[in-house]
Amino acid sequence: MNRVVVTGIGIVTPLGFKIDVVWEKLLYGQSPVKKIAKFIPNSNYPQICAEIQDFDSSAWLAPKEARRIDPFIAYSVAASKMALQDAAIDHIVHQDRAGVWIGSGFGGIHTLVNQIHRSYHSETSKISPFTIPYMIHNMASGKVAIDLGLKGMSNCSVTACASGANSIGEAMRCIQMGEMDMMLAGGIDASVHPTVLAGFSAAGALSNNTDSPDLISKPFDRDRDGFVLSEGGAVFVLENLESALKHQRRIYAECVSYVSNSDAYHITSPAPNGEGAYRAMKTCLDRGKVPADKVTYLNAHGTSTRLNDKHESIAIFDLFSDKIAVSSTKSITGHMQAGSSAFEAAVTVLSIHKNQIHLNKNFTHRDPELAPIDIVKSSRDTCVEYAMTNSFGFGGHNACLLFKKFTG
Repeated sequence: MNRVVVTGIGIVTPLGFKIDVVWEKLLYGQSPVKKIAKFIPNSNYPQICAEIQDFDSSAWLAPKEARRIDPFIAYSVAASKMALQDAAIDHIVHQDRAGVWIGSGFGGIHTLVNQIHRSYHSETSKISPFTIPYMIHNMASGKVAIDLGLKGMSNCSVTACASGANSIGEAMRCIQMGEMDMMLAGGIDASVHPTVLAGFSAAGALSNNTDSPDLISKPFDRDRDGFVLSEGGAVFVLENLESALKHQRRIYAECVSYVSNSDAYHITSPAPNGEGAYRAMKTCLDRGKVPADKVTYLNAHGTSTRLNDKHESIAIFDLFSDKIAVSSTKSITGHMQAGSSAFEAAVTVLSIHKNQIHLNKNFTHRDPELAPIDIVKSSRDTCVEYAMTNSFGFGGHNACLLFKKFTG
């Protein structure tokens, strides 16, 4: 099989769009969680989110498109073009050997709800001809491929919060098997929307804490009571190692292995004791032929909900004991849905590249119900040779990605 490496990263997040700036904010735990500004939330629902601010879609799209396109597509195009810029790629010669695989949990939720509102209010004459193209999940990949002229594999994964990780993993497999030489792969959601907020609130998934906004998301803490809604995501440039070396690319990390499996247990709750998560992590190590004690860092799914954190901690401890550093990026950014799994993969890769691990913000009281894993209370400088990221989605979808430092 071909070896696969990460040569470019593009991010669109509430923390910002520049890798080094965002990385510093992660290390210092500078949370973007604030009172919602994009709309007036119903008083029955949480009033806070982590929103993308100061995003100019016209910088990445034609002016007419920028005004009407769904934000999840705009974010995907921007992140993809940023990733190519980061990889110093300005021209792709073999376009039929380059593809796109970008996942999304909600797709064009803004377009869908707006057009449903018009339909129900007898305004069918005002229904946009772009309703269908802008609401379907695969249009992120489609639009990126069109704008960049990429004629290879074009696909998307829709596995709730695991969508981004699944997309990266499946794109990695395409290159390993020789089907593609390069893939733009990741996950994006524009999920800060009244309907999404109301739905998660009704399901009891969101925090109702009244503390300062940046103190509310507290994965693995005794007092956690739900996640904070966020949006955005990341896109990788994945390349065949031979191609990357030929073009003298900067290599962030090497992709070692990927696993996707199912809890087959419940539509929202994780399997008891993290049984599915354990199988995913263990299989990921086995496929990569990497012993558990070689993995320095685990970027946890860590949603700040009662059940996920408890069962994920048990699965982690059963496999790694307390010998692996664990932190949740959601403690700082909130939960970007599909975008979180892609952004957290980027954070995992950057941890390897920079030899730093960011803190698990707001971890102040250890929960006796959780397994005694090593939660990172303060950001660490340490050599990271191997690192793993976990992503789990409603429906029992589990995805794990394992990366390593590139040494030749």
